[in-house]
Amino acid sequence: MGGSYYVESLTTELEREAEMLFEQIAEVGGVVRGLETGWLQRRINESAARQQWEIEQHRRVIVGVNDFVTDEPELKIELLKIAEETEREQSLRMATLRSERDNALVEKRLTALREAAKTSVNLMPYILDCARAYCTLYEIRAAMEAVFGAYREPVFF
Repeated sequence: MGGSYYVESLTTELEREAEMLFEQIAEVGGVVRGLETGWLQRRINESAARQQWEIEQHRRVIVGVNDFVTDEPELKIELLKIAEETEREQSLRMATLRSERDNALVEKRLTALREAAKTSVNLMPYILDCARAYCTLYEIRAAMEAVFGAYREPVFF
């Protein structure tokens, strides 16, 4: 019974914090404005610094980091390395795909996607048409990037 009260109390507190955050985001003009002005990045940095301080002061327990730490050696996880042969095979598959697909249709679909991106229509049908014509993910992304540009997150310190 006590556990249920604790969970309910914690849930209510988290909801209040979330509502406060949503209000603050609205006050700065929304998420996009918050990103453009660096407000959101500053809030994230402040939160990260506060969390780090809490961990270092043992006010926040992170099992295996600042409490319940063992002397056992860390488990080594091997990195995935793609063999040169696999890389060559994939490059060959891509070259084969590009030579065997209907490249006129590919250009037609990519052009339609670029033109649609200049409007406010739903782009998903155009993206699917590109995929069905065997456009690569890179080609689809590049077509949209030609219209929208590439997002570069501003750095604020």
